[in-house]
Amino acid sequence: MKRPLPDYQIGDVMPVPADADMALAEIQMKKRGLLAGNAKSKRHSFAGLAAKRIMAGLAEAERIRTDPFERAQTFLRRKGFVPVCAIERRFRVGRHTFAKQAEVIEFAKSKGFEG
Repeated sequence: MKRPLPDYQIGDVMPVPADADMALAEIQMKKRGLLAGNAKSKRHSFAGLAAKRIMAGLAEAERIRTDPFERAQTFLRRKGFVPVCAIERRFRVGRHTFAKQAEVIEFAKSKGFEG
């Protein structure tokens, strides 16, 4: 199983592990800088479009990681409640049905969710 990535943003200061390859770290920093620069570009080049898509994907991942409802859904899926879905504006969690997102979060908290 992969380790989760640390919660950091571009520009944050992070401690460097003792066995880190500084040349590789410098390459990654330059790639991130190029990606951010291409995403801000006003021209419609392939590199700019790809960078914008990558940055949009990163922003979506950040939104999912910080949204309490998404975190509760992920927690319930990992606990074995399948599916966690919305059908006709009602939320199904296993055999339970809820009318609001807040009820789903409360159900997750009753199962051990800390959010």
